[in-house]
Amino acid sequence: MATPIPRRQFTVEEYYRMAETGILAPDERVELLEGEIIPLAPIGPRHALCVNKLAKYVIKSLDDSIFVNVLNPVRVSNMGAPQPDVSLHWEADYSTRLRSNTDTLLAIEVSDTTLDRDRTIKQKTYANAKVPEFWIVNLPEDVIEVYRTPAGDEYQTVQIVAHKESLSPLLLPNVVLSADKILV
Repeated sequence: MATPIPRRQFTVEEYYRMAETGILAPDERVELLEGEIIPLAPIGPRHALCVNKLAKYVIKSLDDSIFVNVLNPVRVSNMGAPQPDVSLHWEADYSTRLRSNTDTLLAIEVSDTTLDRDRTIKQKTYANAKVPEFWIVNLPEDVIEVYRTPAGDEYQTVQIVAHKESLSPLLLPNVVLSADKILV
């Protein structure tokens, strides 16, 4: 019987110290998920277009009380700082701290090659952090998966939104977004 190899998990503080000291290169595309440093997948043209269109559309749809975070980390725990493609946060002074799970309204991952990771590890990470809502813009299936009501390490409700339908962030019910303007 094979003995499992122990794995060293890192805290958010250790992760950022590695970046400060040069252990992680400044241009290295990684994120911290559940204590593990995970490489980010390369961003292809369709993914990039979708993130840009999504960010532009969401920003135009919101007022100044909401901060739109694009491709930047969100500290969700002592062991996690994922980098969602787009996330919405209550407006605050983020000059001295990362956005966190307590001020996150919605995390959105645009997914093409990372669909399995987003449905498992990312969904679990955001649910554990009690992020109220998580969306996967599922490019292969051309739908938006909406996860709501975190309980433990999963969301209790899942809704699939297709073209010609609309959706609203749970905590921003007056903001109505068209799936057609998000899916590319």
